[in-house]
Amino acid sequence: MFDGLGYVIITFGGLAALWFAAKRAITVLQANIVDGELIVRRGVIAPRVLDGMREVVKRSKIKRGSVRIERDAGHARLFCSASIPGADAQRLRNVVGSIPLAQLLNTGGSATLRPSKSRSKAKSRM
Repeated sequence: MFDGLGYVIITFGGLAALWFAAKRAITVLQANIVDGELIVRRGVIAPRVLDGMREVVKRSKIKRGSVRIERDAGHARLFCSASIPGADAQRLRNVVGSIPLAQLLNTGGSATLRPSKSRSKAKSRM
């Protein structure tokens, strides 16, 4: 009986690992909004899209939340946490959805993220 249970546990563990790997593979960007600032945790997108998202966060005065962009059949889908109001989430979707996935991923040859303006100013003052 333990051998059968062991196989079940191993099978479910393998399926869970496969699900997490697939989810990570389709995720284009993960970002948090902390104190009204969009901070990228993982991923790279075109600078103009990132700037557009930061502008929406700044204008909407969103204080906290999380944003995730995923690949979906050649398009990008944006998911927001429940702490972001519906109208603001729609503005973020409009920024991301107005650009095809290929251009969204086009970083202009740069593989590094530009820090937000407020962080770069703070570092330059030190």
